[in-house]
Amino acid sequence: MLRKTPLAGLLTLVFASSTAGAAPYIGLGFGPEFADFGQESHISRPGSFDVENKTHLSGLGVLGELFAGYDWTFARSFNLAGEINAEINSIEAQTSNAEYVHHNFMNTSYKATPTFGISVLPGYIFADNTLLYVRMGYSNTDFQLSTTGAGLSNVSQHVSGFRFGFGVKKALFNNISIRMEYTQVRYQSTSFTTVDTASNVTNTTSIRPQTGEVEIGLLYNFT
Repeated sequence: MLRKTPLAGLLTLVFASSTAGAAPYIGLGFGPEFADFGQESHISRPGSFDVENKTHLSGLGVLGELFAGYDWTFARSFNLAGEINAEINSIEAQTSNAEYVHHNFMNTSYKATPTFGISVLPGYIFADNTLLYVRMGYSNTDFQLSTTGAGLSNVSQHVSGFRFGFGVKKALFNNISIRMEYTQVRYQSTSFTTVDTASNVTNTTSIRPQTGEVEIGLLYNFT
């Protein structure tokens, strides 16, 4: 019985110290965001030609993000947070092709919004009220392709990706903090095939979106 009492007291002390800094939070973020749409196409016609084409299309816009999370501070200098987020952006990449002999005009746009995700944010408190952290998480976006050409298809498909980056957060007042971070998301590719029955041309296209953003966020901590 005497041996259990010090052990119970030690466990209580460890649990209390590990959860002493625990608190939920909500926040709003904004900033610039860029996207890269890597496209690989395989175009062929039996007995005539077989062509592969690789290209990258880029877009730049602004983002708005809502997020909520819960963080724990333990051993005074270490922090761990879990967070969910929802984001919209204005990114759109566009391309066009005009073939005047046969009057074939094609316009295509690429988008990846809205986006939802979940992340873990381990960090280290290196100075009073200042936290350095890294972000690792899952992201899901609605990839949209709209085209007027016969060689591509209109697409609206949710794709998943890995989000990673780093940031710094500083407490301004008792319940208000500000943070700045840089993250990237690398999404899985989406593929589709179109067949032009008039010319017997088959086009198999694979597109992989990637995004990067610099975000400034304002947080309210429920402490």
